[in-house]
Amino acid sequence: MPLNFQQFRQEINEVVDVYRADNAWIAHWTRWDQPNHMDYYIDAAFRLYQTTARDQLKMTILGGASIRTCKELIANFGITAANGIQDQQTVWIAQQEEYRRRKGRGEGQGGAKRPVVRNPVAVQGVGSILSEKAWTPILNDALIIGAATGHQTVHIALEAREAAIWRECEEEARQWEAQKQGIRIDYPTWAWQEFMNRNIGMLWNQHHQVPKVLARELIGLSFAGYKPVFRYQELFLTPNPHMPDPTFKQYANGLNKLGFHTNGGRANMMRHISEFLFDDRRAVCVPGDEYI
Repeated sequence: MPLNFQQFRQEINEVVDVYRADNAWIAHWTRWDQPNHMDYYIDAAFRLYQTTARDQLKMTILGGASIRTCKELIANFGITAANGIQDQQTVWIAQQEEYRRRKGRGEGQGGAKRPVVRNPVAVQGVGSILSEKAWTPILNDALIIGAATGHQTVHIALEAREAAIWRECEEEARQWEAQKQGIRIDYPTWAWQEFMNRNIGMLWNQHHQVPKVLARELIGLSFAGYKPVFRYQELFLTPNPHMPDPTFKQYANGLNKLGFHTNGGRANMMRHISEFLFDDRRAVCVPGDEYI
């Protein structure tokens, strides 16, 4: 059952010091070490939590930052925008889509026909794609906890730059499948495992040597009892209706235990994600961590 604001605030207050200590890197621009500033971010997180629970499609879409500037995804699935839209480019796309709907237009730039959106969701306010001002790790965790509490299906969307990598992996998997010769392998699962290894940047930022937000989100879904489903060109995660609602305490302490925010926690984090997705702790790893 969804939390009311008092319950929500109490849950976060139980681990607010964990959030501050583990995410000290955002203190210079959030100033959430001050109580009144933390109250502001808790309020923002609660608004997103409520919005997620009201998602018209009962679906949450995760992926890299560029999915929130993808016109087709926004047109079909909408954005959360419980606290306003994070990126100016997303604001423009949302405004353009709302204008087209008001005017009843179905054409894109240059007169090209746009994909038909049947019974379209609202462009902003109750959508499936995260785009929020006042972003913090607490707000991001509220997205995952809200989705799990609402028993929503979670889909992974690829960025445009990832498409070529995926096509290579899918083609190889289909070739192996055509020549399987009695070998029993779940080929779509193999394709996704291979894709993540070749595209490790979706989980780990190798330039800054920090985990990506998607890694945090997948770990949160694992705590909530989700199960992955692999298909060619599709990866989604389904909830376990028998699991209790996840809590911020479980999420924050679980990340802390994995060493998610520490320099030495990378291999442990990747092993956790690998076991969650592929039942194999060595399935996906950052190059160089194979023998750690």
